[in-house]
Amino acid sequence: FSKQKILELYVNKIYLGEGSYGAQTIAKTYFDKPLKELDLSQLAIIAGLGQAGSYYNLYDRPDVVKIRRNQVLASAYKNDKITKKEYDMCIKEFLYVSPQGKDIESPILNALKYANLSINDIINAPKKTITISAYQQCSSCHGSRQGFCSNCSGTGLEKITKNITFQVPKFVKAGQKIRLKGEGKKDAYGRVGDVYLVVKIQDKEYDFDGDNLIKDVELLPYEAVLGCEKQILTPSGKVKVKFPAKTSSGKKLRLKEMGLNQKNGQKGDLEIRVKIVVPDELSDEAIKLYEKLKQINS
Repeated sequence: FSKQKILELYVNKIYLGEGSYGAQTIAKTYFDKPLKELDLSQLAIIAGLGQAGSYYNLYDRPDVVKIRRNQVLASAYKNDKITKKEYDMCIKEFLYVSPQGKDIESPILNALKYANLSINDIINAPKKTITISAYQQCSSCHGSRQGFCSNCSGTGLEKITKNITFQVPKFVKAGQKIRLKGEGKKDAYGRVGDVYLVVKIQDKEYDFDGDNLIKDVELLPYEAVLGCEKQILTPSGKVKVKFPAKTSSGKKLRLKEMGLNQKNGQKGDLEIRVKIVVPDELSDEAIKLYEKLKQINS
């Protein structure tokens, strides 16, 4: 490989945070744009991630990312890669971030975080507690970075961590943002930002399609062939579902109005998706029966 090819592979494979590998992927994650459409400030942010993408996280540490971006821009200007006009324009630019493709302005006092909610959370809309960690201007030296500060060790930034209890809104959707006013970072002038929670639905029991839920139900081979009745746990409680004989894997049965609540008072459906599984352990007698079945169908 040439040096250029090695560099290209490195840039496209390196981990840059938020589950993203490579510049193209992180550009889509942070800005919802392909790399070629980013402006100079955004390119400087990505260039500054290096091997510390998890530390320079634009959602959790916009203050730190801004400092790092400005360092990259200063180096580019010093080495005659950009003009003075470009440099001055970029360092004044606010940081913007686009979680799950939805543009959200992320000024220096605001904090962004994903809120992982289950299907039961969506249905019952309970109170949830989330831990927020972010960096803000040091409250002791006010970010001056002049001399030694025992609070921030001269970085000008201090880490804040706090637990916030919030009410899950009714009818909340994946990708929706929940604003927690006055729970963000504080600057030297006493101004306080907000926390934006971006909803992610993660559930081991259900997939979802809009207001409809999808649940996999396992059947043993003989249950699929002969048909059976099973008790299935749904968000509405336990229900008995009858599976007809000769049910194939992947077959879907729809249970009306057992999905997510809608604003108009109606409910989505619950789709049962059949998955035929073979037990890990089979008796000798069971294996002989399968061998006999194979002979019959040969």
